[in-house]
Amino acid sequence: MSHEAPAKNHLDAFRNPPVAGLIFFLVIGLAGAVWAVLRSGREIVAMCGGARMSPGESCSTRSRRSMTTTEWTYDDRLEFATAQHHGLTAGGVAVAVCAAIVIASLLIRWLRDRAVADTLAGQQAPLTSYANRAGLGTGFVSLLACVLAFFGASVLVQALNFTVRNQIGGTVVGAAVLLCALVLLVLAFPRGSTLVWPLEESVRVVTRSRVQDVAWQQMQYLVGFAEPPLMQLSWTGKAPKLTIDDGEFFALMRDRINQTLREVLPARRAAGETLDFGAVTITGDTVTVEKAVLDSAQIGAVGKGRNDHGDCLVFVDHTGNSLATVTELRVANRDLLPELLTTTTTTPS
Repeated sequence: MSHEAPAKNHLDAFRNPPVAGLIFFLVIGLAGAVWAVLRSGREIVAMCGGARMSPGESCSTRSRRSMTTTEWTYDDRLEFATAQHHGLTAGGVAVAVCAAIVIASLLIRWLRDRAVADTLAGQQAPLTSYANRAGLGTGFVSLLACVLAFFGASVLVQALNFTVRNQIGGTVVGAAVLLCALVLLVLAFPRGSTLVWPLEESVRVVTRSRVQDVAWQQMQYLVGFAEPPLMQLSWTGKAPKLTIDDGEFFALMRDRINQTLREVLPARRAAGETLDFGAVTITGDTVTVEKAVLDSAQIGAVGKGRNDHGDCLVFVDHTGNSLATVTELRVANRDLLPELLTTTTTTPS
């Protein structure tokens, strides 16, 4: 007796917590906290080079840039050591706080995704489905934010605590680095899992814990010429590009989008509507390829070519001369362009 493997439930990507990310940033946060505790317990000592100073002693230091010598009193060096101590302690605290923010953002997104999964669980079953949990980019940017938070807090707190010399430069640099860390934390807020759930009448798409139903005739695909090709799904308007790493699923979506648009595009073009192909738009007999404006009667063929940026889609006239080129991944639904614009699909040489 054979036993079939249970069907994969793509909603599990929304239900399962991001354990790896939570553990990683918990370790980062604990490391920052331990660093801060250990630093705060260290004795503050005035140093001159590698030697310990005593009250009443002086210290001469030489700048490597200006080659000038500076005289320091014991109190000056003690204040410098104190400022450095507070700065490094603050750096550890900043890392712990940064990691806590990342952990909170991961949990918030997971709770929202789980709510989406619970909502979709009782709805109409899809024809097929695709789900992907994105996290590598979020983790890398968040880690970079924690590193910047350490250096920014260290420089800023040290500058604010060292009054012997003008520390405006250090204050500005520290504040700027901390601001960069904050911006990165905002940019790294996790997008959550992506779901593409094709139904008979529309495509249900989930990004950033938001459910959208997109009509088939609004769907777009973008695919590269290289092998293996980069495959993306999108839809008309300002929409995200969803990278698909399942070739079989992408092929099914591509075929269905082509089938749907073949039925509606000729009538929409005849009615004078602007047809959106990403970097290429068609309005009646006017074809706009990025900044180049062409008459469809000029175009003899549309196919693969190469320009200074690599693979591209090239539009040529009836004598084989190039009229315009555009990067292939900027052209949506590229299978349909030759059918709409030409009577031949010969690839230009």
